[in-house]
Order: sequence, then structure tokens, then C-alpha cells
Amino acid sequence: MGNGAVEARDVSDPTPTPTPTRSITDRLRELGGIVPPIVALLAVYMVIDRLVLRLTNLEAAGYGEPLLVLELVRQRWIIVVPLVVVAAAAAWMTKSFGPPWPTLERGWSLAVPVGVAIATLTWAFSFYEYNLYFDRGHMFDRVLLMACAILAVWRPIFVIPWLALLAMILQQFHYPIGGFSLSEPWQLGRVVELFV
Repeated sequence: MGNGAVEARDVSDPTPTPTPTRSITDRLRELGGIVPPIVALLAVYMVIDRLVLRLTNLEAAGYGEPLLVLELVRQRWIIVVPLVVVAAAAAWMTKSFGPPWPTLERGWSLAVPVGVAIATLTWAFSFYEYNLYFDRGHMFDRVLLMACAILAVWRPIFVIPWLALLAMILQQFHYPIGGFSLSEPWQLGRVVELFV
């Protein structure tokens, strides 16, 4: 059939059509398109992780205050106040708190693991023992953590304040001797952080 007509293949023919094999250079070229976004994601994640932990780490005396949130504003006002003002202005101008989980691409597949991590960490660090070293229960901050957790399940934008509150509450356990390790509880926090 040299006239350009396509030869009809017999469907009953059991021989499979050969699939073209890709060379190693083609495969590496495909990977080259994947690697830069992964490296960028890891870099952004590392920056967010360091920023959250550094910005929410109060001076030791700050954990002796009754309200950790106000102490965070007092110690880091130059960063916290502009962030809150910008977020409030954006919410006021758009008349919205961002999209709900189901409207995001793959919203429910993101919401479930993030929601489980938020629920687990909120439960663990809203009901911890009274801090005898600082002689504070930080009850308002615990209730605020629970409220932010509920709001984060409603709208993903509230994951950010929840994460900051959690990091601030966790870091009080470094005192008095620094024996508390963030590595265990913060692993679930990092799952949430990857979402951010």
C-alpha cells in the first residue's frame, strides 16, 4: 500500500503492537522538567519553617505572661502588626476569607490529612498540663488555638494563624532546661506547613 492509505489491522491478531522505547536521555530530559519545581518547593518550605519557628520563639520571660498572643505582638510587633493589618484589609476588600476547602484543586484530598494533623496537634497542645515553671496555664491561648483549628477546617487561610499559635505554644517547653524536643510534635506541624 504505497499510496498513503492506512492499512487496517486485524483486531483478532494476537500480536501486540510494539511500544516505542525511550532513550535514557529522553527520560532525563523529562526529569529535568520536574526537578526545578521540587527544589523550589523545598526551598520555600525551609524558609517558611525557619520563619515560623524563629518568629514565634519568645524570650523566656514572655512565657511567664498570661497571654502569649499579646506577648508575641509586643515582642514582634514590627512583623506581626503589618501582617495582621494586610490580612484584615484583604479580607475586608474581598469580603471573603478565601476559598473553602472543596473549591481548591483536590481540596478534600488536602483537607483530610491537614485536618487530621490539625485536630491531633490541637488536642495535644490545648490540653497539656499546667506549666509549673512559668506558673501559667495560658488558657486564652489554648482556646484561641482550638478556635483557629475550627476555622482552619472551615477555610484553609486560617491554617497560617493556627500554625503560628501552635509553634508559640510548643516553644515554651524549651524552658527551663531546654530538654523538650520539637522533632516529634512538629513533624505533624510540618505536614500542615507543607500545605501552606
